[in-house]
Amino acid sequence: DTLEQLVRCLVGRGERPGLVGSSLGGFYATYLAEKYALKAVLINPSIKPYETLAPYVGLNHSFFDFSDYEWTQKHIDSLKRYHMDEVDADRFLLLLQTGDDVLDYRKAATRFDGAEMVIEEGGSHGFENFETKIPLIRSFLGV
Repeated sequence: DTLEQLVRCLVGRGERPGLVGSSLGGFYATYLAEKYALKAVLINPSIKPYETLAPYVGLNHSFFDFSDYEWTQKHIDSLKRYHMDEVDADRFLLLLQTGDDVLDYRKAATRFDGAEMVIEEGGSHGFENFETKIPLIRSFLGV
């Protein structure tokens, strides 16, 4: 909600921020791009995280800071409100790698059919060699 408040404020001032989101961030970027008619770059995006994250309900271990946290059904349910049934493909640039071991890149390619898309063989969920895509991202977003 905080991110949406920021986007709403920028749009209200007449600015058109470009969005970039990876994985779950790609899901949120899709919501914001559609709601506020913005461009977004999605990197190996999650399409239906309320489905892919459902098996993780319960106690989990963070690989980033090694802390434990609880993922609840309430978290899963809250994701559903951000799902957009339809998307305007012209708003999106997708960067996908077939070697993503977390999400099936084909689901994103299908959902965003008609969008500008780069599909690279291999890679990973973290999108290897991301830095080589920065000029493309800047061009797409007009920055």
